[in-house]
Amino acid sequence: MNNLWERIQNSLEAKSARAVVDDLNSGANPDEIAELTRRFDGKTIDELASYLRIHDGQDGRFDLIRPWQLLSAQSIESEIELMSETFPDGEQKDIEAIGPVKPVLWNRAWLPFASDGAGNLLCIDLDPDDGGTNGQVIQWAADPPYVEVIAPNLQAWFEEFAVDLERDLYAWDGQNESWSRVDK
Repeated sequence: MNNLWERIQNSLEAKSARAVVDDLNSGANPDEIAELTRRFDGKTIDELASYLRIHDGQDGRFDLIRPWQLLSAQSIESEIELMSETFPDGEQKDIEAIGPVKPVLWNRAWLPFASDGAGNLLCIDLDPDDGGTNGQVIQWAADPPYVEVIAPNLQAWFEEFAVDLERDLYAWDGQNESWSRVDK
């Protein structure tokens, strides 16, 4: 994960997006990472823990990957509490599931790591449906509610971003301080 983040940060700096690099927090407190591990009964969250040791989310001024901002360990805990209170575990109600993910409004085995600030989340799925992979990345959308598998794991999600940066598929607009996807 360290090498992957070095690639991402080098690409961001090469695109004059130093503000995005500066928006990334330093590593999380080991106790906060241990608490997340305890919360998930020791289920494998190694990729997330590895990432959080490097960057404990973002300050929130910029989207890392539009529209997503990375959550800190503390924000992850808060988001889990909010979602668990709002949506009882296993409740099925008009939810579309795209890919091998359980069609429920919320699953306590979904571990949010990014938010768009509008109620939508990216999560690590620690309880996939048949045919799914433990640790797959899913997008949870609030309105209309749906959940979709978008990557086989967290490292693959970050890797796709690194490759897209290196292929110049993102452009940083320094004046407006925002990303745009470049169609090539």
